[in-house]
Amino acid sequence: MVTVHGSQDCDAQGAILWQRAFSDVVRNIIILIIINVWFQNRTTLSPEIVSVSWKELGQVLRHKFAISTGAERAISDSDLCYMAEKLKVSADEERKLITLHRFAKQNLRDDVNFSFWEWFFAIMQLIKHKLLKFWDEGWLIGFISKQDASSQMVRTPHPTFLLRFSDTQTGAVSIGFVCDDEGGKVPFHLSPFSIKDLDQFSLAQRIASCPQLKDIKYLYPDIDKEDMLRYFETEERQKSLSPTGYIQRSGCQTGRDSPLLSFSTQTKLDWSPGEIIARTQSAEMNENYNNEEVISVLSSSFESDVEALLGPGFYAQLPSQPLQLVDISFIDGCNSSLSKFGDSMED
Repeated sequence: MVTVHGSQDCDAQGAILWQRAFSDVVRNIIILIIINVWFQNRTTLSPEIVSVSWKELGQVLRHKFAISTGAERAISDSDLCYMAEKLKVSADEERKLITLHRFAKQNLRDDVNFSFWEWFFAIMQLIKHKLLKFWDEGWLIGFISKQDASSQMVRTPHPTFLLRFSDTQTGAVSIGFVCDDEGGKVPFHLSPFSIKDLDQFSLAQRIASCPQLKDIKYLYPDIDKEDMLRYFETEERQKSLSPTGYIQRSGCQTGRDSPLLSFSTQTKLDWSPGEIIARTQSAEMNENYNNEEVISVLSSSFESDVEALLGPGFYAQLPSQPLQLVDISFIDGCNSSLSKFGDSMED
């Protein structure tokens, strides 16, 4: 199969996966149909030659996921059950046939414009390029509905947050969390982050700077948030030691309500995480210090700042003796002489 653009990669891989995984199954079905046509004088072939059972398809998806993402953590049986629900396959219908059209062409739901395969393929890309550590460590549950995520978080003894794949966007991860409200726990879900969003700020950076998660200490069910973030802080610190000498910039995240929705229990499920803004050291100082305090802070941190800019091999060399004062008042005399000379030239 030949493609001419990267946007065709998803469709091409879906067709190749189906053909290579189920060619023997399809071949056997065709043989049976030919026999039926021969002996029963049928003139049409059954369209079910392009169908396979969910049980067989689920095992192929599990294998494809491991190869494509390079993940050590495999897709679990509960993950497959969640996927089966998306294809309207109940727990006792493992033998239900799934057509190629239903798998790779038909929209997953009436309110979305992507198929099951497009949704699954985008998740594999998201994990491979952005969330592999989250997935392997079990920090990312992923395959769980918004409703199930809400009910599970509400039942925990302490406020938690949870990471799951979006049902309405391809290749996007959403943060769900619960907060105490009038003596009870209320679930919230932030707008999903796509791969492009995570190109600007990683998921760990967004979690660390998200104001809605500031007072939540645990990732579902009882994983310490700070322990998880500490791993990524170390990783980011190593990346910041760039051989080019540039210092990596940092940013923070602010939260706000969506301007289109009023703040209520009903709209909290789609609470927007707000805009991402970059904060500079000068901006922070302008907010918190007056001029004299800024000078004091800069003076006290001068040595460490210079070392950070010029590298650990730089050491400030200060003279042991006081510097000698130099009289430069002659400059004023020169300026005065030049001025008089100019006036005489005009005369």
